[in-house]
Amino acid sequence: MKYFDREIKRYAMGVDVIDVTCVARRLGLLLVAMLLVSCRQESPTILSSTFNICANLPEGASYSYVGPGPDFDVGTLHYSGQEIEVMLGGHPGFTIETRLRGMAAVDGFHMLGRERKDGKDSVLLGMEIGSPRGPMFVRFSSRDLSNAVHMLESSELLVPCGPAGVARERS
Repeated sequence: MKYFDREIKRYAMGVDVIDVTCVARRLGLLLVAMLLVSCRQESPTILSSTFNICANLPEGASYSYVGPGPDFDVGTLHYSGQEIEVMLGGHPGFTIETRLRGMAAVDGFHMLGRERKDGKDSVLLGMEIGSPRGPMFVRFSSRDLSNAVHMLESSELLVPCGPAGVARERS
C-alpha cells in the first residue's frame, strides 16, 4: 500500500522523485566546485627562471618575458594600461649605496630606491639570497610610475621561486 501511495503522490505532483534527487546532487556538486574555484589562490607569476624570482601580481596585471640580457633578464609588466619595463639580475643601474642596501634585505624583497632619470621613473627592489653573485635586484621603469607605486612598494609583490618556479616560503 505504501508503494502505491508514493507512486500516486509522485504522479500527482507531476515530478519524478528520482529526477529531483539527481538535480539536487548535481546542484550540490556544482556548489562544491564553485567554492573550490573561489578559494583557489593564484600561483605566483614567474618573472625570471634564471634568477628564480616570482611575483604575486594584482588582478588585471600581466607579465611577459622579453628575453635575457648579458647578465640579467628583461620583461614587461602590463598594469593599469601602461607598460613597465622589468629588469632582473645582480647589477641594476642604481648607485652603489642603494645596491648595498640590498645586502641587508634578507627577509624578502625590499624597496631600495626610487629615481627619475632621462625622463623615466625607476623603482628598485632587492633581496639578499645568499648567492655568490650577491643580492638579486628587480628594477621597474616607465615614463610615469605614479599609478603603480603602491603595487611596486608592496612587500608581497616579489617572492623567490623554487627550482621549478614554485614560490618558496620566506625564511
